[in-house]
Amino acid sequence: MHVCYVQHDPHPANYSTAFGEYARHVADRGVRVSIIAGRSTSEVPASETKNGIDIHRIGTDMSTKASLAPTVFAARALQQLARIDETRSVDIVHVKAFPGLGLGLTIPTGLDLPPVVADVRSLAVRNSLYTHLSRAMIRLQRHLVDRMTVIDPGVAKQIWSAIPDVDIVPLGVDFDRFRPGQNAAQRRRWGYDDRDIVLGYTGNIQDVRRLDQLLAGFAAAHAVDDRLKLVVVGSGNALDSLERDAKRRGIADAVTFTGGVSFERVPKFLRAFDIGLGYVPDRPQYRYQPPLKTVEYLAAGLSTIATDTPGNRRFATDEENALLVPDRPQAYAAAMIRLAHERTTRERLAAAARSSVREYDYARIVIQDLMPLYERLTGRSEPLSAGARQ
Repeated sequence: MHVCYVQHDPHPANYSTAFGEYARHVADRGVRVSIIAGRSTSEVPASETKNGIDIHRIGTDMSTKASLAPTVFAARALQQLARIDETRSVDIVHVKAFPGLGLGLTIPTGLDLPPVVADVRSLAVRNSLYTHLSRAMIRLQRHLVDRMTVIDPGVAKQIWSAIPDVDIVPLGVDFDRFRPGQNAAQRRRWGYDDRDIVLGYTGNIQDVRRLDQLLAGFAAAHAVDDRLKLVVVGSGNALDSLERDAKRRGIADAVTFTGGVSFERVPKFLRAFDIGLGYVPDRPQYRYQPPLKTVEYLAAGLSTIATDTPGNRRFATDEENALLVPDRPQAYAAAMIRLAHERTTRERLAAAARSSVREYDYARIVIQDLMPLYERLTGRSEPLSAGARQ
């Protein structure tokens, strides 16, 4: 079997991507894997073979999807796909659903190319007009491809009033990278010691994520217990305003903003946290999306506070492996204070965390959800041992 992933994103990316995990684990199953990805700099090669995966990169502007760049990329990717198929026959093409490849919704009819799987990873979050457009295009795309996969039943229900014939391939986490442990050296670099209780947030620092509300909750909690410290990992258009807000609230000494860091470093940072913060604003565009940060915290064995949304409830159960609270500052402050004062609760939640999300290990998802889909489409179901190469 030969699977080709097509994405208007870099590969490897400086953030977690489902396609990156799919490719790695599918290749480990003995399947030939190719990737057609974006290329924004000459510092990365146009083509290479890395970890047994053939990577082909096409120059493109990846700074925004609100342009013709994804559509132009899709047309060029189709040409590259045809060249790959000529030399090593491709059995499955797996693409990101709209707007991932712009108006390149599928392979045009009449071309002798393999089945196409379109992958819905998230709901649009830019504005209501774009949300309606995006969902309409995804509904159209489902009729143009051979199969469509969706990240979560809750996301599917937001796109279709009744879930159609789609495959659910859930958001996952790399259990090898995200695992329990300690990182005292990193805590010292941040200026924190064993007495401190370090709360951590990872993700994009964007205005629409309303992280000022999380900061307000932390300020209230820190006023009650000054052992509480906050580390914010990530970058974005709201970073400067958050830093100013921390100074205005008089908590700058208790908050560390790391800025953007490489994805390889994120698991090490999590091992320096005591508590993970799965904060998302309870708004329609975030309500049903399972947050990656939450499953990463749990896989890393952290006690976790998260917004009580259907998306977070995919991974977190209140009082069992996390505390689920409203997105209001007062609710987050109360949960922070509670975990600071109740060490046994903190330890109980942490002890339950990793095992509670084991089903979301990408290695399991590929074996139990993704490979059966590929086998149905190709008519090939023979098992391949990990490491075998066709």
